[in-house]
Amino acid sequence: MKMQTIRETIARSPLLLAVIGLAGTAAHADQNHVLTLNAFGDHLVAPHSASLDASDALTVEYWLNFRNTSGHGRIGLSAPSDCQWGFGPKATYDNPDLFFAACGTAQDVLVPAGFQLPRNTWIHMAATFDRTAGIARVYMNGALIAQGSGSTAPMQQTAYPLLIGVQPGYSNSQLYGSIDDFRVWRTARTQKQIQASRFQSIDHADAAEFPGLVVSYTFEDGGADATGLNHGSLMGGAGITIDSTFRPTSARQWSEVESGNGHWYEGRTKPLSWDGASAMAQAVGGHLSTMASAAEQAFAFGSLPNFGSSSVWIGLYQDPSSPQYQEPAGGWRWVTDEPVTWTGWCIQGPTCPDNNGGEDVAEWAPTFSGWNDISSDPGVRRPFVIEWSADCNGDGIVDFTQIRNGTLLDADGDNIPDCCVNGGPCEPCPADLTRDGSIDGDDLASVLAEWGSMDASNDVDDDGLVNGKDLGLILAGWGYCTD
Repeated sequence: MKMQTIRETIARSPLLLAVIGLAGTAAHADQNHVLTLNAFGDHLVAPHSASLDASDALTVEYWLNFRNTSGHGRIGLSAPSDCQWGFGPKATYDNPDLFFAACGTAQDVLVPAGFQLPRNTWIHMAATFDRTAGIARVYMNGALIAQGSGSTAPMQQTAYPLLIGVQPGYSNSQLYGSIDDFRVWRTARTQKQIQASRFQSIDHADAAEFPGLVVSYTFEDGGADATGLNHGSLMGGAGITIDSTFRPTSARQWSEVESGNGHWYEGRTKPLSWDGASAMAQAVGGHLSTMASAAEQAFAFGSLPNFGSSSVWIGLYQDPSSPQYQEPAGGWRWVTDEPVTWTGWCIQGPTCPDNNGGEDVAEWAPTFSGWNDISSDPGVRRPFVIEWSADCNGDGIVDFTQIRNGTLLDADGDNIPDCCVNGGPCEPCPADLTRDGSIDGDDLASVLAEWGSMDASNDVDDDGLVNGKDLGLILAGWGYCTD
C-alpha cells in the first residue's frame, strides 16, 4: 500500500490544520529546512540582477533529493525557449540523467549514456564553466562525472530571472523533490574547493568571506539570499519544509570492521579559537577530538579534509585545579574526562609541552609531527575535528550512528537522541505508535485523538502531555521505520 504523504494527510484533516496553527513550528525550530517541490508549478524565482551576469566563469551547486519519474528538473537563468545557463537532472529526457548548458557557448555537458542519477536520497551536485580554459565540468558528491571542452565564447547575457524548479513554457521541466544549500558563484571553483565546502551551509554571517559568491539559499529563512543580492520568492505550492533525513555532514565513522571504536569524526576548516571550536563541537552534539591511540589519530586526521600544513585543535587542555597539575606536563585532560592513556607530543622542533608563555591547550601540529601546547587566547585560531562518541542510552552503539540510520529520533537536530534529552524511552521508532513499521496517518490520528491529555498512551516523548512536541516527532519521523 502506498504511504500517504504528510501534505495529503494534512489536506484531509481540518483538525490537524487547526492544531498546526496552534502549535506553530516551535518543535522544529532548530531543524534543517529545505526547499520542497511536490507539484507542477512549484518553484522559486529571483528577479534578474547585475550580480547574476556571469559570462566568463560560473559555478552552480546544490544538494538535491530527486524524485522525478519523467521530464527534467530545470534550474537556471531561463525564459521560454532561451537561457543564460541551465543545470539540472533529467528522468527520461534525452536519456542522460543530468545536463549542464552554458547558453551561447555551445558548451553543453551531458553525462555519459547509462548514468543513473540516484533517486530519493540526498546528493551534492555542482557544475562549473571556465571560458578561459574552454571547459565545463559536472560533479556529483565531489567527484567529476562529466566534462565538455572546446568553446571559449562567453555565455550570452540576458535579463532572465533565476528559476529553481521549472522553465516557463516547458511542461516537462518541473523538478520534483527537495533542494538545500543552493549557491551560485561568478568563479569556476576547483574540485578541491567544491569538496571542501559542500558540507558547509553559508549563511549571512559567513557569505562575505567567500569572494565571487552571488547566491546562497540555506532556506532557513524562506527564500532569503545570504549574500543579500538575490532574494527569492516561492511560487505555486513550493514550500520550506523540515527534512530530518538531510544532514549535510562529511563525518566518517571509524567502524568496528576497521578495528575502530565506532566513533564519528568530521573536520571543520573554518578557523576558530580553541574555546570557540569546543563550543561549536558541543553545539552539534559532539566534542573536540580525543585520541586514545596512534591508530585513532591516523584515522581522524588522515581521512578528513586536507588541512595542509595547518595545525588543528584537539580536545586536550591543562587543568590548573588538577592534583597532577605541574608545568609543563602535568594536569592535561581530555574534554570528555576520559583518562589520558596515550599521548602524541611532538617529536620534531620544540620540546612539547613546554609552556612557552601560558600555553594551556593542545593542537596537532604537522610541522612538529605531533601535539604542541599553545595559548587558548581568542586570537589564536585553528581548524578542528569534531568527534561523536556518546552512547547516552548505554546500548553499546554510538548515538550518532543511530540518529543517522533512523533508529533513534532527533527532532531538534542537535545530534543528541531526543530520548536522552527528555527522559523518554530510547526505543527504535518511538513515534510508530501503532507498531506497524511506519510513521503515518494512523499514528498522527492517535496523537490527535488524545490531544491535550495527560499521562496518555500516545505521548510520544513521554513527558506527561500529548501536545505539539509529540506532533513534531510524528512529522519529523514520517515514513518507514529503519530496522
